[in-house]
Amino acid sequence: MAGVGDKVTFRNEDLFDTDIRKASVLTLYLSLSVNIKLRPRILETLKRAARVLSHDFNMGDWLPDWTERVDGLVMSAFGT
Repeated sequence: MAGVGDKVTFRNEDLFDTDIRKASVLTLYLSLSVNIKLRPRILETLKRAARVLSHDFNMGDWLPDWTERVDGLVMSAFGT
C-alpha cells in the first residue's frame, strides 16, 4: 500500500549465518537472550548508521535511541 515493497527483503534463514552486511535496517522479534547473543554479530557486521528495530525485547545494556509503544507492543530503535 505504501509503495515500498521493492525496498524490503524478507529472508527465512539462520540468523547467525545470514549475511547482514548490506542491511540498512534490521528488524527483530526475538527473545532477550537471543538478542543478546546476536548483538556482537550485529555490531561487528552492520554498516555504521544502520538501524536495528527490536519488537518487545530489548538488547540488554545496549540502550535504544528511542522507544515507542504502539497498540501494546514496544518498538525500540538502536543505532550502530
